[in-house]
Amino acid sequence: MEVQEKYNWLEGTIKAAIKQGNNSKDQSNQWMTTKTINLLNQRADLINGKNTNESRKQIAKLSKHIKESIRKDRIQKRMGTIERHIVQTGGIKKAYKELTNKKDWIVQMKGNDSLKENRRLGILGIATSYYKKLYENTMAEKEIELQETSSVPNIIQEEIELAIKNPKRQ
Repeated sequence: MEVQEKYNWLEGTIKAAIKQGNNSKDQSNQWMTTKTINLLNQRADLINGKNTNESRKQIAKLSKHIKESIRKDRIQKRMGTIERHIVQTGGIKKAYKELTNKKDWIVQMKGNDSLKENRRLGILGIATSYYKKLYENTMAEKEIELQETSSVPNIIQEEIELAIKNPKRQ
């Protein structure tokens, strides 16, 4: 395979990946079955319709079915992923890594008011206030007054020039 052929193949692969990447919204519900999606659409139609007692009861009933259906879909997706990794590699470590939806940044942090915060924005706020307080220049540096224990004579400009010209002389 020559350089131009490799380049053309790589370019085609990248273009195909870009086309597939544009459907990221569709891939978020990829694990849901059509039954669950239909239930979600029915509930959305009922919510947008008239707000009556009957419609509220139907919405509650649909919500219960949606919850059960989503739970089943997640379990099915999880089992499929674990099965796929067991067949491919014989282990489940990569499967669990793929299935974890979030990565803990910092689990918890206490603020100045001793309340624990576990949300990312709250933790950022606590860290920001801590470093602001740390680098604040609230204490003025006290000047230390030295007592004159020995008088040092002033140095004249001529003495400096003479010392530079004759460095050996002490």
